[in-house]
Amino acid sequence: MRAKLAGMLLAGMCALPALGHGALSDRIAILGDRIKGHPDNAALRLERAELLRQDEAFDAALADLDAAEKQAPKAGGYPMLRAQVLMDAGRFAQAARAVQPFAQANPKLGPAWWLLGQAHLRAGEFAAAAVALDRAVVLMDPLQPDHVLAQTKAHVGADQTETALRHLEAGLARLGNLPALVEQAVALEVALGRKETALRRLDAVIAEWRGRGLKTGKWEELRGKVAG
Repeated sequence: MRAKLAGMLLAGMCALPALGHGALSDRIAILGDRIKGHPDNAALRLERAELLRQDEAFDAALADLDAAEKQAPKAGGYPMLRAQVLMDAGRFAQAARAVQPFAQANPKLGPAWWLLGQAHLRAGEFAAAAVALDRAVVLMDPLQPDHVLAQTKAHVGADQTETALRHLEAGLARLGNLPALVEQAVALEVALGRKETALRRLDAVIAEWRGRGLKTGKWEELRGKVAG
């Protein structure tokens, strides 16, 4: 049971909406009382760490994570939890340092590489972000457009536009002609001086959308801008 605590909380950090500060304060206070009665209960500290994170009490959240890890070290996932709190606190370089050894020790864990890549990206460490996000994109299931877009951004930031476009093409092959990905691919092709390639891509998308009975106005407008 305890082995799942940290993973469950990390999922909650990413998925649950933030509560109002009043409701947070009440729940934090209630958990504080429960922790006093059950000081060795790591699950309570993990739960309070998440509420403290939402309340932007980041140092207190980190302290609860440290205490929980001492109480239940085998629960695992603490580096990811700690990195997520640091990310929310805007301490991106620290977040990367917190999660990197964990990602390297768990090379097939896509979310760890994704979090590491996001931390590097937000810290402006584009080359490192590209390496981590390349690993993440291969492993993430299901793959989301945001994963591919972050990977692209990292490679562009690292002055690897050709590589960025290659990975974007791979993402398009897996996910289809999603608008955000197509628009990014067109932008990269234009940046590389490949206007005709960009126009052919747009023609293919317009034909596909017409065949599906979808409106193509946005694509035709973009084509006009690219054609100049």
